[in-house]
This record gives sequence, C-alpha cells and structure tokens, in this order.
Amino acid sequence: GLGAHVVTSSGASIEWSTNLASDSAVEYGTSTALGKTSGTQSALVREHRVQLNSLSAGRTYYYRVISNDGRGLRKTSELRSFKTLPTR
Repeated sequence: GLGAHVVTSSGASIEWSTNLASDSAVEYGTSTALGKTSGTQSALVREHRVQLNSLSAGRTYYYRVISNDGRGLRKTSELRSFKTLPTR
C-alpha cells in the first residue's frame, strides 16, 4: 500500500503499487498546498518507490502520488503525511 517508508531527518522513501504499469511522481510540501514535485520517473512499473531528499528535520510533510499508465490514464492518491525525524 501507499506509505512513507525509511523516514530520516532529511528524507523519506514514498512507496506504492498500481494495478497497471505506470510512471511515478510525488507532489509534496510542508503544507497541504504541496508546492514541490519529485519529477516523474518515466519507467512504467507496478511497484513504485520515489526518494525525497533535502527535507527539513522535525517537520510534517504532506504528499500525494501521481501515476500515469501507458494509455494516458492518470491516477492521483489522497493526501497523506509523514514527519521527518528530529536532528540529534
């Protein structure tokens, strides 16, 4: 399922699955307005993993994933969130 995995103080790995082979992108930001994108990974896959880097420690980030299959169907997830770890 969709989720933030391997969350550190400066990054997170966003992972999800799709029924059809699709590309991978994540919109994210420190508010629900998002504002940043990971850029699209163009490989068409069913198991997706996008690494977000250069995040601020101890902050809540909101994100949603976007996948486009080979036929042009676009799927966007609901808004989710994760919190980066604080610095030590």
